[in-house]
Amino acid sequence: MIEWLLFAPGDILFIFKVASADISYMEKRPLNINTVLELANDKDIKSFDFFGDRIIYHGHVDQYISMASEEDLVLIENSKSFLSFLQRECMQIRVHCTKGETFKSRIIKGSKSHVSNYKEIKNIAYDLILSARRSGHDIDYIEIAHTHLGEQYAYIGDSGKVQKVYSKGLSKADVGAVKLIRPFLNYKIVMKSISESEIAYNIQI
Repeated sequence: MIEWLLFAPGDILFIFKVASADISYMEKRPLNINTVLELANDKDIKSFDFFGDRIIYHGHVDQYISMASEEDLVLIENSKSFLSFLQRECMQIRVHCTKGETFKSRIIKGSKSHVSNYKEIKNIAYDLILSARRSGHDIDYIEIAHTHLGEQYAYIGDSGKVQKVYSKGLSKADVGAVKLIRPFLNYKIVMKSISESEIAYNIQI
C-alpha cells in the first residue's frame, strides 16, 4: 500500500491509501456537481455523502453543497482575471428578510487567498440589519458569501475508484471568523464559499 502525503495550505485535501497497481494511471477529473453526485453515491468514498435530500461534504466541519446563485456568479466574475496576479477573492454580506427582500453590501475585494476580517464583516452586517429594520422588515438570516479561487478536482485510479479529492470548501479560518461574529448577531448566519466550478459549500451557525 502507498499513502499519498500531499499538503496544500489553505485548501482541503483528502488522503486515501491505494494499492501500487492503482496509481499507474490517474485521471484528473474536475470537481463539478456531476462529479460530486457520483462521489456522494459511492459508499466507499467518505468525502461526500447524502443526508436526506442534501449532499454533505465532510471537510474539517460538515458542509452542505448547493449550486451557486446568480448573486454568487457575480462574485465569481469579479474574482476572475486573465492575469493570475490580479485575481482576488470577493465577498458579499446579505441580510435576507422573512418576506423575501434582501439587503446586500457592496462587493468586497481581498487578496488571492483572503478577503476581509470578522470585525469588518460584523460592522457591515450591523449596517445592513439597521437598514432592513428601518424599512420595516423582519430578518430571517444573514449570509456571508465569498469566493475560493483555484481548481478543485478528484483523481481517479485504474480501478475507477477515487484516490484523492482536492476541494475549495470552507476553511478553518472561515469557520473561526463566523464563530467570532456569532455572539454579536442575534440571527442565523450562513457562511458560504463559492468555487469557480459553481459549487458552493455552506454551514449554518
